[in-house]
Amino acid sequence: PGETVAGVEAEIEALLEALRAEDPALEIRSTIQFARDPFEADPGSMLVRAVEAAAHSVLGRAPERIGASYWMDAALCGAAGIDTVVIGPAGAGAHAAIEWVDLESCARLAAILTRAAVAYCGSSGSSPGRPEAPPR
Repeated sequence: PGETVAGVEAEIEALLEALRAEDPALEIRSTIQFARDPFEADPGSMLVRAVEAAAHSVLGRAPERIGASYWMDAALCGAAGIDTVVIGPAGAGAHAAIEWVDLESCARLAAILTRAAVAYCGSSGSSPGRPEAPPR
């Protein structure tokens, strides 16, 4: 978060300039072929607060907030103004030949997501942006 395509281009160009200064015969250039904006969940959003409260309730402690060096589709939702948070089970090897996930953490995640959905959407059918559901 906070990094821009223009900033990355400037960093790369500065590196190339330093290389050109060392070797005036060097002909080198850089072209960005594809870029995506970074994503950071809004810590004050209703969704983030609901997920954090649910995680605290299930885990018995506040969840750890971390960043990732890779890009996720969540950035598209965030860029479109859709309240977004990324949470998942423990594991390793995503998209690798050997990929695994801890099954107990999957069960904890299911409980977290259930509690977060009820808190965010409301157990009576109401949600932050939707009026109360009619009685049945």
